[in-house]
Amino acid sequence: MRQVTACVSTALLCLLSATALYAQQPPSSVVTAVPPLVRVTSAFVPANGLPAAPVETVTLAIYAEEMGGTPLWQETQDVAVDADGRYTVLLGATLTDGLPLDLFASGDARWLGRRFERPGEGEQARVRLASVPYALKASDADTLGGRPPSAYLLAEPGASAGAGATSAGAADKAKTSFGSVVGPLTAGTTGFVGKFVTPVDLGNSAIYDAGGLVGVNTTTPFDAMHVRFTNTGGQLTGLAVQNLGSTATSYSGMLFYDQNGALGQFQGFNNSTHEYRINNVASGGSINFMLGSTSKFKADLNGVRIPGMTRLGSETGTPEAPGGGIAYTGLVVRRINTTNTVAGTVVARTNVMTLERDGTFGGFRITSTAFMDVACMGVNSSGVSVNRVLNLSAGVTALYTDATAMVFFHCSFGDPFGLGHLTEVSLSRSPGDYFWIGTVTSTFNQ
Repeated sequence: MRQVTACVSTALLCLLSATALYAQQPPSSVVTAVPPLVRVTSAFVPANGLPAAPVETVTLAIYAEEMGGTPLWQETQDVAVDADGRYTVLLGATLTDGLPLDLFASGDARWLGRRFERPGEGEQARVRLASVPYALKASDADTLGGRPPSAYLLAEPGASAGAGATSAGAADKAKTSFGSVVGPLTAGTTGFVGKFVTPVDLGNSAIYDAGGLVGVNTTTPFDAMHVRFTNTGGQLTGLAVQNLGSTATSYSGMLFYDQNGALGQFQGFNNSTHEYRINNVASGGSINFMLGSTSKFKADLNGVRIPGMTRLGSETGTPEAPGGGIAYTGLVVRRINTTNTVAGTVVARTNVMTLERDGTFGGFRITSTAFMDVACMGVNSSGVSVNRVLNLSAGVTALYTDATAMVFFHCSFGDPFGLGHLTEVSLSRSPGDYFWIGTVTSTFNQ
């Protein structure tokens, strides 16, 4: 990231003035010190979003703390600002003696605050002047053993504070001023991702890294990504995804991968058809809508289950065991394709009664564990009705034996007047075929 630098310059003699005075006066060991100044270059972006004025009034303050506290020193200046908001200011320029050297006598870090005097503006993030104490302390004659500055050759920019004194003669050819001491003009808090608070200054963004967990507007993320906000008007939801494509395959959504990196699920909104698609592409996958620990809607390879409503499916062979491992209730609708003639093969059921193949070419029987009603209407290939209305006790009762001429029948069995389940089956076949196809509708899971 780009860093803003503070140039610290303490001028002991103005070069042009020093040249003129040297030409007019005899050599002297007395040197008049120019007030110590600190040059700062930065940028100003007004809070109201409008361009800065060509001249702005700014209050500059030096603190012992990064935040809060009372200024150790401050002054107010009018500064020239260019079209991009950049400006340069000399700290201490309004005072005869410049910056007080005792500000930095302790060697502790100092923080610079800047506040532009216009409505709505607060103090900008403070920046650390880490190099200033050493540069200004070195300009104090007391710290040079009381010798005049002409007795020393000062360090070049970037050199250490004690780099090399020279003879007085050599000093005549040296500049009697410090070079630039460069340090970063940035501010921020550990853990926060930085952002430019001005075109050249860094501060804290809303993004926080807590040991690999990322929080937006929170420093205590609950998950790998946590967005925290307050919005009572419904305009914000925490995440916006927009695909600018407009084709039939343009989706805005999310992809989910398993621990091996294989795509497991896709969900998204189609920009062209306006379909919202949830697609579990994992082998043997399902989609389960739950309230708490209770399934309310589940789709899997066996169909769709809606507890308390309807189960739909296109299934063949023997129906699954009652409950299927989950206690579904409500109306069940299924397709039946009964090709197995083995006695006891279940076609449909209630909780106490089953409609089964009886082992003959096209026959059926009823097996019951309680007293129940059975009502069946059959039609043979000649159009003759073959009806069965039975009140069955527990046991096995023949319903249609062999029934080679039967082409259609509809049976209702169960307990229509009590609290038990009721099942209806409609089956048909071609004359002479041993298998039947049809549907079953039941209040008991099939």
